[in-house]
Order: sequence, then structure tokens, then C-alpha cells
Amino acid sequence: MQDTDPVQAQILFYLATDEEHFDPEDWKNCRPVPGSLFLVGDPKQAIYRFRGADIGVYKTLFELFRNGIGEVITLHFNYRSSAEITDFADIALEKRFEPGPYQAEYNRMEAVHGKSDRSMICAYPTTRDSDPNRVAAFIYMMVKAVHNLIKI
Repeated sequence: MQDTDPVQAQILFYLATDEEHFDPEDWKNCRPVPGSLFLVGDPKQAIYRFRGADIGVYKTLFELFRNGIGEVITLHFNYRSSAEITDFADIALEKRFEPGPYQAEYNRMEAVHGKSDRSMICAYPTTRDSDPNRVAAFIYMMVKAVHNLIKI
């Protein structure tokens, strides 16, 4: 359930529930047959309301599973980024995610592949009023510098 759409959740619960535990009035009262429903959800993907996503549905499903429908397993591993990147993201983002009805919780990530001898982090302080041309010029300059540094 990438976008955690309320209609998706309703359909899945209705399909996975037997007659005895079926509630046609409210899918949240249905109890899927054990082993019949496996959901993968990402609360950070549940913010795309323009695609019908609803973080409230994600949180409802999370609570339903945590309270007896199933098991909740939170993944903390990043297979794409080096430790320098995940550590930087933790420092930069952890305090910006304030729990609330429309916000996903922040989960720290562990880089599976550890540190890299080629990782580099460059930060450019921006605001809403930052000139996009200056930001683009900075990014271009950094990419060019790294390109020359590692001789791609």
C-alpha cells in the first residue's frame, strides 16, 4: 500500500475477511483471516493527498495491526546510501519531523554498506526566498568539482 489510499484499505480488508468477521458498515471492524493479508507501508509515502493517500489511514492500519490483526515490523536499514549520507540525514531531519496527525514519525536509518571512501556531503543554506539560479550554480559547481576530484 504505497500511498495508503482509504479505498485500497477497505477493499483489501473486505477481500481478506471471512463471513464471520465481516462488517459491511465499517472495514476497520473486519478481522482478516490470519495470514491472508500482508501490507507494506511507508508513512512518508502516505502524504501524497493528490493521489488519494491519507496518512490517517496508514496510522489506522498501523494501530489495527499492532493491536492484534497482525505484526508490525519497522525497517531501519538503508541499502542505497553510505553511512555518511544516512548520518547527515539523521542530523538534518530528525528534529524537523514533529509527530502530528499529518506527519510521519522520523525513523533513523542504518547504512547496510557502512562508510564509503567516495562520499561527500555539501550543504548550501537555502530559504524559501533563495535564488534558484544561485542554488543551481552551486550544485553545478559541486558536481564539477567532484567530477574533477575523482576523474570520472
